Amino acid sequence: MDTKNAALHIHLSDNGEPGRYTVRISENGTVLREAEFSLRFDTPELVRFIVAFESGEMDFTEALLTEIGGMLYQKLFVEGDGDVLAERRRKAESTGESMTLFLTIASPKLSGLPWEMMHDGRDFLSIFTNTSIVRRTDKTEERILPLLQPPLNVLAVISNPIDLPESNRLDIEEEEHCIQRAFDPLILKGLVELDFIEEASLGEIREELTRKKYNILHYSGHGTYYSDKDTSYLLMEDKEGKENLVSPSDLAALLGDQPSMRMVFLSGCHTAHESRAQGFPEFAARLLEHKVPSVLAMRTSVRDDYATEFAEALYGGIAKGVPLATAVAGARKQLLFSAGRDRGDFAIPALYSADPNPLRLDPTAPPPELRPAPPEYLPLPGLDTGFIGRRRELRQIKTELIRNNRTAVMIHGFGGLGKTVLAVKAARKLRNSFPDGIFGYQCSINTNLPQMFHAFSTRPVTRVRTRR
Repeated sequence: MDTKNAALHIHLSDNGEPGRYTVRISENGTVLREAEFSLRFDTPELVRFIVAFESGEMDFTEALLTEIGGMLYQKLFVEGDGDVLAERRRKAESTGESMTLFLTIASPKLSGLPWEMMHDGRDFLSIFTNTSIVRRTDKTEERILPLLQPPLNVLAVISNPIDLPESNRLDIEEEEHCIQRAFDPLILKGLVELDFIEEASLGEIREELTRKKYNILHYSGHGTYYSDKDTSYLLMEDKEGKENLVSPSDLAALLGDQPSMRMVFLSGCHTAHESRAQGFPEFAARLLEHKVPSVLAMRTSVRDDYATEFAEALYGGIAKGVPLATAVAGARKQLLFSAGRDRGDFAIPALYSADPNPLRLDPTAPPPELRPAPPEYLPLPGLDTGFIGRRRELRQIKTELIRNNRTAVMIHGFGGLGKTVLAVKAARKLRNSFPDGIFGYQCSINTNLPQMFHAFSTRPVTRVRTRR
């Protein structure tokens, strides 16, 4: 979906005096506005708001959010009776253009403010799909990347360490289903290939990246910010499935040599938390420095259900072919409707990008050659109630069958523990490693090999999905 796009570049910086700042707005090298403004961070209302927002306490009032958002908008765009953005948006609408606001903030104080909450008097600016807000660091080099050849390859990493407290554990199945649902229409057309990995470790990701050239890395899990180190970390997994803190430098070193990577979505708390010393989030800064074109992350704590809903709406927009920045705006709007106008959750995601639309597929490329997925025959009971947990067991089964090249894995235990469901879940997750198909048979004490071979030779085959 090609849309004409106008770009306004907004640069914010300190001007040398306490509480005084400079804004410069330009388009195509022409300065539209350059002015100074003052902003006091010690007013009780703003102090309470910033403390609450940074701690993830999003219960405000619509009036307060509108007031804070209006104040931020006024500082950037309004001078006297003139509104430079309103004038430019009217022009863009008359020509059918969308608009991207590239926001570069060279002031640590200003960087921590929720500019995605700006309110133009009608509504919050960041939910308009024709006016996107994209952040940049002062080192970001703007690039227009070449078109991608289909399919779009997506790697989903969902981290749920086994030693996390039960109250902090994620609903892995719901996360997977939401991402799968969003991409299913394009998966069926062969335009997207979506892979999940069972072990959310750097080693497992590295192994997958050597196997396939991915365009999107989706991380879903917990993040944390250590104020004494002024650094955010991802709570990923080690080889045993236990908690392992991954730093921005670790992740950037892993992904920085992947020229096919176009976007990293870090759907975890504090993954876009600004460094007090540097004034920008380290994950975004490190990944952009290592030539990852786009990073989408969360500025503070985010509820698991809202993060999941945002991700599904985001990927639904990408699947429709809209630009990445537009898909982010649409997902914000969905979050605003779901959470309510008295909460600030829609302003938590922050998009950092060198290219406003890094996921463009080449419309002239021939459609990918479709071939049947491995056949499936699993006439086994107990599969209609869903599947929860068992990641450790799934990881062990994959390790033995794939890495250690075992010919068999035995699952044993008392009746009713879910052995059959686990076996079927493992078979479906490892389907692509067995091109001849996956098959199941309900054995009894009287079962013999000829009966099993006869059942497999006369089985009805279901081909569950097509892929390249």
